[in-house]
Amino acid sequence: MKYKAKRHGVKIYFYGPALAVNFLASLLFYPIACRMVPPITCRQSISMSIFMIAVCKVLFGTLALVTEKIPFIVLSYGIQVIEGIGVALLLASTFVKTFSQVTEKTGRNSGIVQVILIFGLAVGCVCGEAINYFLGFSIPFYIFGTLFALVGVTVAIFLPEPDARLSYTEIPIVSWMKNPRMLIYFLVVFTTLNYTGFLIVALEPYLRQIHVKRNVKFHLNKIFIGALFSITPFVCGISAPIFQWVTRKGVNSVLLICISCFFIFASLILIGPVPFTDMDPTLLYVSIALLLNGLGTGGKLACVNFAAKIDLRKNRYPLIVPTILACGSLLGCFSGSLTASFVLPYLGIGTSTYILLGMEALIFAVCFVFAFNRNYVSQRTFRETQETRPILERPDISQ
Repeated sequence: MKYKAKRHGVKIYFYGPALAVNFLASLLFYPIACRMVPPITCRQSISMSIFMIAVCKVLFGTLALVTEKIPFIVLSYGIQVIEGIGVALLLASTFVKTFSQVTEKTGRNSGIVQVILIFGLAVGCVCGEAINYFLGFSIPFYIFGTLFALVGVTVAIFLPEPDARLSYTEIPIVSWMKNPRMLIYFLVVFTTLNYTGFLIVALEPYLRQIHVKRNVKFHLNKIFIGALFSITPFVCGISAPIFQWVTRKGVNSVLLICISCFFIFASLILIGPVPFTDMDPTLLYVSIALLLNGLGTGGKLACVNFAAKIDLRKNRYPLIVPTILACGSLLGCFSGSLTASFVLPYLGIGTSTYILLGMEALIFAVCFVFAFNRNYVSQRTFRETQETRPILERPDISQ
């Protein structure tokens, strides 16, 4: 979309918000979707949301036929809004389907969904850009739209319905905000995905631009750019299970969030690089920055997921943690995309990262204090132990 926007003479402060409005539409429609899903079958809601996304993908492909600037902008925003509504409906439907019957397989099933989502993002970046490189702008959207439609038909025919369904009263929308711990976890997810949203808008123009101050130019075709975009979700998909395994071994999950913040710090310093380093921007620095971002993102999301489940182990609402992750991710991507749209043209990516560094430093300080004031999670399974020992308290070896 960025490439076509430039071909139509659309500035970054127009197409950047067009990308951001997708996340905003999903965030605003998510509570409505949670109200819509319980009365109808999961098969209907999931297949309908997939068909909405499929139609939007095909419509995106047709934007290549639009030659005027104003119609291109209007159609881009409209399609993004409709797709965002479809994504919100898909999220709510998937959550209701997965957590309507909480069994021993629920955690495994939700983990499988997360892994498929993350690696789908990684593979989609490469495949989409490769098809775009060889076949043009419209063909990738037509292909993915067709695949989405086929998946929707498959879901409509074969998806089984759960024996018991969550009611609307069992789906928390804002009640979790009353819990200070849940707000901290939400802020962790928000700041993490804020960086991701920033890169969605800023990375490709940055790679293609001539750095005037240092006379550095990145010579990359679309396939290599797609490969760079896939680094973060791919590393995130690998690192998240590792961090979750470490937390299950008894390491404090909130301290691991603080450690993950250092990966994000290093990534933000290298991605520009920030002006105080006086380093020249190179493809190597960008690649390392994206890899570190994947490590930090995977660690923070996995630890938030684990820590929130421990804190809510006596809560009877299974959708609190998925709702926190979904809302924090959508708001973060929206905020990051919008920030990049208006800040990047004036400050450049190096100076703009100071804003993200400040946000990351703030959440690190909050988590660091929180880690040493909450009770220490020393457990191997949810049923074996409880969170009763402060982190700084020495264990009583006489017992």
